Formats: sequence, C-alpha cells, structure tokens
Amino acid sequence: MSLIPFPTDRVRQGADRVAKATAYRLKAAALGRLMEEEADVEKSRAYLMHALSLIQLAENEECLADVT
Repeated sequence: MSLIPFPTDRVRQGADRVAKATAYRLKAAALGRLMEEEADVEKSRAYLMHALSLIQLAENEECLADVT
C-alpha cells in the first residue's frame, strides 16, 4: 500500500495567497474608514470655524452698538 504524498507546498502557497488577500482587504477597509473619519473631522472643523466666525461677528456688532 503506497501513500499518496500530501501537496503541502501547494497548500501552503494557497494559504499564503489567502492570507495576503485578506490582509489587503483589511488594509483597504481600514484606510476607507480612516478617510471617512478624516472627512468627518474636516466637516466638523468647518462647522466650528463657521460658528466661531458668527460668534465674532455678533461680538463685533455688540461692540459697535456700545460705541454708538
């Protein structure tokens, strides 16, 4: 009775390919989430800057009202 050799090299190569593909997918997903978070931060920053400019405008109008 002869044993059929198990193709360990082919299995290992296949596992390596699957691991690499999974790593690439995980990296792409993480990068996508990071870009979304960065966009959210930029939106929040823009809203805060707009609110700050409105506050400064209101303060300037109060100062002008005090002078006149």
